[in-house]
Amino acid sequence: MAVVIDVLGSQLHSKTSELTGVDDRGTQAAPAEQVALDYSEGAAE
Repeated sequence: MAVVIDVLGSQLHSKTSELTGVDDRGTQAAPAEQVALDYSEGAAE
């Protein structure tokens, strides 16, 4: 029983870390997208 709880806890921790990483990447992508948009608008003028 303790082994099952340990395995499930480990999987939960792994998935939580994975989801947190996804959130961080989304936050970092927003400024890069804005720079690309600003550049494309400037190039179109």
